[in-house]
Amino acid sequence: MNYVVSVTFRAIPLAMMAVYVGFGLYVWTAEEAPGDFVAGRVVTFLGVICLCLFCTAADLYSSIDRPLHRS
Repeated sequence: MNYVVSVTFRAIPLAMMAVYVGFGLYVWTAEEAPGDFVAGRVVTFLGVICLCLFCTAADLYSSIDRPLHRS
């Protein structure tokens, strides 16, 4: 696996997380309408899902680079 590809696929979920958490917190704290409170939480926790995607990608790419069982 190419190192640049590995870093790119790890960086994409982190960038998405930053956007989702930032926008979600903005909407969450606005509280201009009742729906904003719920929408802010939903978008913020989409950022948490992106963090889980980052952890999964990091684990997969590290296991591809270093196999678990060596003969």
